[in-house]
Amino acid sequence: MLLQMERIAHFTLAGCNFSASEGLERQCLHTSDHALQTMIIRMPAYYTYDFIKDELAGEISFTVLEGELYIDILMDHEEGSASYSLDVGDVLYLPRNVYRRTSTGLNVCIYLENLSGGFSRKDRLKLHNSMD
Repeated sequence: MLLQMERIAHFTLAGCNFSASEGLERQCLHTSDHALQTMIIRMPAYYTYDFIKDELAGEISFTVLEGELYIDILMDHEEGSASYSLDVGDVLYLPRNVYRRTSTGLNVCIYLENLSGGFSRKDRLKLHNSMD
């Protein structure tokens, strides 16, 4: 399993226009048929996007641009689970076929999300009745 974390140089958000919405917001930077799906996502404070995974090959990366992002992953029974706390400049790479939950704490978080291999709703699974 490929899990990798690194830190990038500081990045500014000039030109991103997010509303004052209380929900999650996405700005897609890709066309729907592109093999690399790239989005800038804004999560409000104390927000959780519950466990999902894709039944597709490829990788997903999270790059924090502002705030903090918490990512919990559930792997198969032999590999267990893991939790990550990402700050500005941190990058986390994961296989797309592991369950992942993203959340924020005290502050809004803005991050870049990249999915390699395209996207298909029929291949997206949600983990129901997940437990903390």
